[in-house]
This record gives sequence, structure tokens and C-alpha cells, in this order.
Amino acid sequence: MNSKLNAGEPHPSDDPATNGITLATTQKLWLSIALATTLFVIVAHGQTQGSDIDPKLSVVVGFSFVPGLLDSIVAMWAILIVSILLILNAAVMREHAHRSGPTWYERYPFRLWDASPSTGLGRKAQFLAYVFFSILPLFALGHFWRVFLGEGKLCTEVKDKWGPLAAGANDFFRFPADATFGHIFGDYYRLAGEVVGPDACKDATTFFAFVQPVVMLLLSVFALFVTVRALSLVWRASSREHQRCGDRDVLHQGRQALISAFPRQAARWQMRGWSGVEPENGRVLGVPRTHPVKTADVRIRRP
Repeated sequence: MNSKLNAGEPHPSDDPATNGITLATTQKLWLSIALATTLFVIVAHGQTQGSDIDPKLSVVVGFSFVPGLLDSIVAMWAILIVSILLILNAAVMREHAHRSGPTWYERYPFRLWDASPSTGLGRKAQFLAYVFFSILPLFALGHFWRVFLGEGKLCTEVKDKWGPLAAGANDFFRFPADATFGHIFGDYYRLAGEVVGPDACKDATTFFAFVQPVVMLLLSVFALFVTVRALSLVWRASSREHQRCGDRDVLHQGRQALISAFPRQAARWQMRGWSGVEPENGRVLGVPRTHPVKTADVRIRRP
């Protein structure tokens, strides 16, 4: 309990657990998601570019794509996974920004060991983390869409042989001419890649025509929306923080008014471990009480 009349309020970063999670845990959770997102982006981007970074990072990341997997298939999975990870990342970032402040350095959930995010090394680390963990995945998502739309094509089985659709092979956002419910949700269409010729559909994978691209697009748009919204919240003071600061100012002014009007009673309150009372409901003003307050204890008489 705070026994001082003019004791300062706790810093927002010292908030107790909300919904069973502390700010420190929120930061660790966000960093775990951000690292998983960025490492996955690097591996998938290297796979689509023909880089050998994939086998080198597979030991660290714990997964790798099948060697020789078509770029369009890698891009398809990357769009789905990165979109989901960005949505989770934005949700944790938004929670952290609501509960911390007052600068964007403090509202951004990255922390470099014990370095203060508002000074010196901490500021540089926040800026680099912002670019690496929040901006880079968005650019990578656009890259995966470019690969998927530019290199992917639909294949179908004709006379026991898989081949590209005669028309609209690259148009994923319209139903194929022979599309039926059974064809779309069965193994009737497959996604192929940049290979041309008789073996164009050799390594193709099952693909739900029209439905799967629409789901991918909706996920990507939603991921972009919630990420931009969370980043905008990081860059401006949250309304909750403003409200909290306003409530503290009103509370402080009320205590000062009581102390000025009733100095003798204020001294008695201080001896009893209080910083002020509200006579209407018998609650301690600004400081939680640990024992009941009787009506006689809050009766005020003028000197």
C-alpha cells in the first residue's frame, strides 16, 4: 500500500496481469511469433528465388520445403501461413500497445534485453525491429502473390493425362468452364508452376479452383488491415492511455483539494495509511484499502 500523500502513479509498463498475461509475457509471445514469421519468410523467399539459404536455415527453423518444389506451390503455402502469422502478430502487438506508452518506442513490443526502448541503443533496436519484423513480412507477402499469379497455372485431367487448361489456366479468380461442386472440391484441378511442355503438370498439387484463391486473398487483405491498424496504434497514443492519464489527473486534483481544505484530517489520514477518502461510499481515494472503513472514520469536521 502507498502511504504517501503525493506518491507517483505506477508506470504503464508495470501493469499487472490482464486476462492472465503480463506485459513481459506479451512481449515474449510477440517476439516468438515475429521470429517464426520472419524466418519462414526468409526460407520461402529463398526457395522461390532458387537460393541455397533453405537447407542452411532448416536446422534453425526446424522445417524445409521439399527440394525442387515448384515456386507457385511454395508461394501458395507462404501466402496462407504468412497471412495467419501476421494476424496473430497484429493481435498481440495491439494488446501491448494498449497497455504501454507513452512513446511509440515503448508501445512497440520488441525489447533488446534490458535496454530502455526510449533512449540510445534501445531506440535504434526498436527501429530495426520495426523494419525487420513488421515491414519486411508485408513486402514478402506481396512477393509471394507475384510468384503465385505469375508462375502458377491450373491443370486438369483429360483422357487419363494431366495437362494445362486450354483457356484461363492463369485466371484463378473465375470458375473454369467445366467447374462443378465435385470438380472444385475433388482432385480434378491441380496447381502447376513454371514448367512448360509435356511435363508441365508433372509435379502439380491438388488445388480448389476459385475457392482457394479467394480464401487466400481474403486472408491476405485481413492480415494487411489488422497489421496496419496495429502499427497505427503503436504510432499514436491509445485512447485508453489518454483516459487513464486523465483519470489520474482528476484523482490527484481531488486529493490535493481535500488536503488543502482539511489539513488536520489529512494528517490523520496519512497516519492511518490513507491518502484521502470519498465520504459518499467510504472508499479510499486513489489507494486501495485493505480493511473496511466505518462511517465514523470518514466524518469530517471543520477546524
